[in-house]
Amino acid sequence: MSDPNTSGKPQLAERRQFGRRRTCKPAQVLAPDGCVIGCTVVDISDDGAKLLLQSLSELPPDFDLCIDADDFAVRCQVIYQHGIDAGVRFVSSPRRASWAQSSRREQARQFVRRVVKRDE
Repeated sequence: MSDPNTSGKPQLAERRQFGRRRTCKPAQVLAPDGCVIGCTVVDISDDGAKLLLQSLSELPPDFDLCIDADDFAVRCQVIYQHGIDAGVRFVSSPRRASWAQSSRREQARQFVRRVVKRDE
């Protein structure tokens, strides 16, 4: 009798250092240019995540991922993107999302001050 788990295709080896956990958490991609892209984290591990984007958008190579429900923010690097599916690797230690958002607000304030000062 044949094994139902074999389809004639070679099995890909798991390359993650840490196991992944399935989830379904709303999140936001915060791009360096200030653009915000809505997404859902569909699985997560200690070193990365799989994202499902809300719309077809090209992700920047590096960005902050914020999961507000968990007060979680982490710097990410895109490993792959196929349409609205994306795999990312965490390139920094996680931090509180509330800190990341307040930091972004301060960066925006400083940018506005520079623009206003330049126009005077």
